[in-house]
Amino acid sequence: MKGKWRRRLTVALALLMAAVLFLPAAAKAPFYDYTYNDREEPVSAPRAYDLLKTVDASVMGTALKSPGDLFVSEGEIFIADTGNNRIVVLDEAFRLIREWNGTDSPEGRLEFSSPSGVNVTEGGRVLIADTGNGRLVVTDRQGNFLAEYGEPQADILPSDFQYKPIKVASDKAGRIFVVSQNFNMGLLEFNREGKFVQTLGASKVQVTIIDLFWRMISTEEQKERMAQFVPTEYNNLAVDADGFVYATTSVYDEYNIAAYGMTAVRKLNASGNDILKHTMPVGDLGYTVSGQFAGPSRIVDAYAGENGLFSLLDANRGRVFTYDSTGTLLYIFGTYGDMEGALKNPSALDKLGDLYLVLDASKNTVTAYAPTAYAQGMDQAIAYHYADDYTREAEMWEEVLSLNGNSDVAYTGMGKAAFREGDYVRAMECFRLAGDRTNYSKAFQYQRREIIADNFLWAVPVFLVALAALLIAVHFKRKYRPAQVAPSSFRGKLAYSRYTAFHPMDGFWDLKRENRGSLAVALMIVGLLCIVTVAQRQLTGFLFNEADRNELNLFVELSKVLLPFGLWCLSNWCVTSLMQGEGKLRDIAMMTGYALVPMTVMNTVGILLSNVMTEQEGDFYLFFVVLGVLWSLLLILFGHQQIHDYSGGRSIFVVFLTVVVMAIVVFLGLLFIVLLQQMVGFAGDLINEIFYRL
Repeated sequence: MKGKWRRRLTVALALLMAAVLFLPAAAKAPFYDYTYNDREEPVSAPRAYDLLKTVDASVMGTALKSPGDLFVSEGEIFIADTGNNRIVVLDEAFRLIREWNGTDSPEGRLEFSSPSGVNVTEGGRVLIADTGNGRLVVTDRQGNFLAEYGEPQADILPSDFQYKPIKVASDKAGRIFVVSQNFNMGLLEFNREGKFVQTLGASKVQVTIIDLFWRMISTEEQKERMAQFVPTEYNNLAVDADGFVYATTSVYDEYNIAAYGMTAVRKLNASGNDILKHTMPVGDLGYTVSGQFAGPSRIVDAYAGENGLFSLLDANRGRVFTYDSTGTLLYIFGTYGDMEGALKNPSALDKLGDLYLVLDASKNTVTAYAPTAYAQGMDQAIAYHYADDYTREAEMWEEVLSLNGNSDVAYTGMGKAAFREGDYVRAMECFRLAGDRTNYSKAFQYQRREIIADNFLWAVPVFLVALAALLIAVHFKRKYRPAQVAPSSFRGKLAYSRYTAFHPMDGFWDLKRENRGSLAVALMIVGLLCIVTVAQRQLTGFLFNEADRNELNLFVELSKVLLPFGLWCLSNWCVTSLMQGEGKLRDIAMMTGYALVPMTVMNTVGILLSNVMTEQEGDFYLFFVVLGVLWSLLLILFGHQQIHDYSGGRSIFVVFLTVVVMAIVVFLGLLFIVLLQQMVGFAGDLINEIFYRL
């Protein structure tokens, strides 16, 4: 009996588990939350916003059709239902309150035709971009007629201008801003009475000589595929509480970003100048060039929030990117797809309290996202910053770090709070962890100033005493000069490297013909340069060091010196053997080693200077590093001429041939590696196929 009941219990549990596993679950979108670090690499991040609900016709009580815009005002949600030629108003519970597909003016009924934009002013006027009719219609919140603004008339507008307003916004002063379809001269600005004022924010066309050259030699088909030299069209806009206009564009690509610094959003002041402090806020920084989501983010709307925060809506991948006033990325949320909570064709973005609302023109829905503790912590910390409550700001950033220990934004915020409190050491550490070199430089400058002020009284006497001791030592060294080092000794040949650095023509001549050089010394100098190269990567000051010190690959660092050195020596020996050069392989290696002394010394000086200089003083650091490289290259050129007994012109020609041979060898080496990888891959596939068939 016990065995029978045991079998029955086992079967019941198995059926129960199967039922749980195969129950039809709600197909919700999987959100992959990430952000970008200071190296523009995607890294995982905590969830910023969770899906609250997807509002469809069953919730609203009416069905949308290709809606174009959404605007929240005083707890009411205004939707431009483009496909149904109407304006829809929802309450905070997303239920239909009212709708209107036109309004009665004194001249008669005004029916809407494909309204694509809607905005509500602080005075309660509803601005409707009646796209199909080429006009703005102004009503009250109930849909009653107030005004009608037709096509603007101005000499600055082109003669073939066709007015098709697709988006509209307003500021506290009553100014009205309009995006017109297929218009590349910027935004259209109107006053409160609908009178045209000016075009605003037209992007400047930048054409390089290279661009013009390629257009001259390109075919007509190639010209059509090339970037057009016309200003960028805006596709949407938002106005913040201070009256600044955030204008977005999706007409840009990777080439324009790199060549012209084009961005997906501009913050325009009253003069139309872009004043946005940004580090290229363009949505996703990395993307593929093929597949379903190829290319950069396609920004279709912006939301201008409080405390300088703004968000961008990416229609390409269904994501929302939120930035602070400096253009620093805070968090990302959203995804693309047909599942619940995913976006298929997002067209508009706004906020209802703490909720982000995204209008989807394909699904005909409004998707609501609620903030997590992570996003709330960031927003609150920034709010404390604008309220000058730096103590509570630092505490809030600490909470954010407890949720995400790799948050660069949190470390930057803590660093700024510590900087304002005068704790520059703590600020420097936080800025270093955040990869924020600009603020690190400021904190370091103040810390250096404090160190100098605290130690100035005793540092000056110590310096003067040390200087006097040095002068006395030099005096006695000259007076009681010890016996000179024998030139043929190892020490003498090492000291001779100083002479070749300053007298290359005579020095390299004697290096070979008077036996003043040593291959062992040359190789030792190459070894020292290897050590300095590794030290340069690990010990260069944070402000001038982009490398991750925790990812040191000793083989790679040594190969930066040894591979070029060996390749140069072998290639030059091969070329000069055919060009009647007198130098042997030993002579070439010895000459090259001695020529690397300036680079070794200057890189060492650069390492030291990089740890005591600020970002503004970086030109001095760069000067020493570049000087060392150029000095060594000149020594190689002069030494090459002397050891092979070439004329100046012939020496330069042979050096050029050597560089060509080096390039060919590198190409063949890479080709061999690629072929070897393919052969190994083919062998692996063949072995797997054999085992599979067995």
